[in-house]
Amino acid sequence: MKKQIGQPHMINMVNRNLILEIIKEKGPISKPDIVKITKLSLPTVNKIISILQEEGVVKEFGIGETRSGRKPILYTINGEAGLVIAIYIEDNQVNGVLADIMGEFLNEGIIKRNFTSTQEVLKVMFELIDHLISKVKSPEDIKAIGVGVPGVVRKDGTIFNIFSIPEWEGINLKEILEARYNKPIFLENDVNLTAVGIYHDRLSKKYKNIAYLYFGKGIGSGIIIDNKLYRGANCFAGEISNLIMNIDDNFEDKERYTLLIESQISKLIRTIMKNKGISDTSELKEILENIDDNDADLLQLVNYISYVMNNVICILDPEMVILRGDYIGKKFFSRVKKNVIKLNNIENHTKIILLEESDAGIKGTINLCLSQINPNYLLVINRGI
Repeated sequence: MKKQIGQPHMINMVNRNLILEIIKEKGPISKPDIVKITKLSLPTVNKIISILQEEGVVKEFGIGETRSGRKPILYTINGEAGLVIAIYIEDNQVNGVLADIMGEFLNEGIIKRNFTSTQEVLKVMFELIDHLISKVKSPEDIKAIGVGVPGVVRKDGTIFNIFSIPEWEGINLKEILEARYNKPIFLENDVNLTAVGIYHDRLSKKYKNIAYLYFGKGIGSGIIIDNKLYRGANCFAGEISNLIMNIDDNFEDKERYTLLIESQISKLIRTIMKNKGISDTSELKEILENIDDNDADLLQLVNYISYVMNNVICILDPEMVILRGDYIGKKFFSRVKKNVIKLNNIENHTKIILLEESDAGIKGTINLCLSQINPNYLLVINRGI
């Protein structure tokens, strides 16, 4: 494995995470086998496993087989060392999951609760958290609760720019949840958490810099720079919904909102759906998969999304851009990708992919919790030193 130079505490942190990942993926596993896989020294492996046992994160599983000599002790992750609850708000649902200290889903997997009005969201969230807590032996086993919200989250837990839940504008959700549950509470923007989820789950071993773009009822992006979520000075990084796209408009004669790309795309989608006589985004997705080259509105939607992606690439120059949208299918994505490549000639150095899976947000929320109760966890590349 590639050797890296750093401070002793950083070396220990990375090696610790490497060993945890190996035990998680290969366990039950012996110390000699961990040494073979990681190329770390046996004293280093002995020391880290002893610490992990003291912390209750790793436990002995039994005795392994060997052709000769002393039979080795096998080690596995102690899933009961701590649990976290992850809550992720998406569309008209509050999604929740109970996970162990290594991020594995427990019990029923992802649980969903519907709400019919934005006023109901807090109540439904409480019901779901209460339900998940009821599934554990003791409430003390819950070490943290993380929540992904469709708005900007300030460092103190105050929420703003949350257009889909206007009742939450300006509230301190962190204080509300801490008062009710007396647990560490961690909040983050939903799109940021999806970026973290997809990156940590699939991309962290190969890429350092990615951008995730989401188009649905709202528009947003999550940015990973040097393996870390980039939030910006005011936690406003990635708020691409606020981009101004039409340079022909006179700012003095326009309300600010009408200039924003989110407003322009929303208006265009309403026009398309009205002209096509549809009321659901699933129907819109089907229409967008069969675009007529003479349909100016549909082609304009392709262009708008292409322009946003182009601008993100020009500013960040990421190794990969990931696109996901409620109404974006494979054929529509191909048109957008073709446009972006033409605009930037980036085919050979920026990979562009479509994300269709739906659980990346909840995985990112679990990651948020684990990163706070175990600072070594978040977006660490699994390489030994």
